[in-house]
Amino acid sequence: PAFDFEDWLINRSVLTAFLEEEAKQFIAGDGIGKPEGLLVRPGVAAVKSGSATTLTVDGVSGLYHQLPQVFRRRAVWLMNAATLRAMSGLKDNAGQPILRQMTTGDTILGRPVLEDANMPDIASGAWPIAFGDLSYYWIIDRIPLAVLRDPYSNKPNVVFDCVRRVGGQLVEPAAMAKQVIAA
Repeated sequence: PAFDFEDWLINRSVLTAFLEEEAKQFIAGDGIGKPEGLLVRPGVAAVKSGSATTLTVDGVSGLYHQLPQVFRRRAVWLMNAATLRAMSGLKDNAGQPILRQMTTGDTILGRPVLEDANMPDIASGAWPIAFGDLSYYWIIDRIPLAVLRDPYSNKPNVVFDCVRRVGGQLVEPAAMAKQVIAA
């Protein structure tokens, strides 16, 4: 071919697949042979939304105040696009939206919002919002992407065996809180 197909395959397709899977595990991984996700870490406070089916202003405010002030200074909101859309409809007691859309980025109660497609949707018993200081979630790249090219095992095809080892864990559970959809 007119370009390096092997480089394209590994650095675009394979690496993208690894990164997408890692992102899922950083949110919900069980820690057994994969990173331990933010939402499953023991010790992370779970704050009820105040409704069995949706978000409420009181629930979001409770989540904000559940986090100790020392962690709130650098905290961010983490949610998917559907949850962010639902947040845009929530208004405080003065009738003002709690989600502030600004040119520098969205904020809720003065803290930035990060959108992550791997966060769960709003549903009974789900954890659609996490709030905390993500600097306490440590990611360890144990082995960068390693590729073994095997042109012999499956002739005339070339087999690529790709391995990447990554770990992740919230090292300070008090630095994070999550919203659970429950009354």
